[in-house]
Amino acid sequence: MRNKIDIPLVYGYSKTFNKYSQRLIGDRWSKKQFVLDRVSEDGCDLDWAHKSLQDDKEVVLTAVRQNGYALRWASDRLRNDKEVVMAALNEWLGALSFAGNELKNDPEFTNLVKLLGS
Repeated sequence: MRNKIDIPLVYGYSKTFNKYSQRLIGDRWSKKQFVLDRVSEDGCDLDWAHKSLQDDKEVVLTAVRQNGYALRWASDRLRNDKEVVMAALNEWLGALSFAGNELKNDPEFTNLVKLLGS
């Protein structure tokens, strides 16, 4: 059984570690080539990328082609981009849940998704 002091200690350690690790590697995640290299190996590393790179079409396309789930961390603008979302759907149909509402309400896009699913 845990005593009440365990949780704050673990939480405090976690916060300190995250702050420290961000200082060590934080700069790298704002460099496009570093992020491209990372997301080409694991698309979900898009989660770590700087917001500006989550809005970079080349970076996001690389990520979602590797793992469709990476669409989750794309910018709102790119979640409404047909090319990006279709690339994610070609890798994983479940990526549809991360597509932007504008795109989900587009009849042409809806028809394309129906064709993919059949």
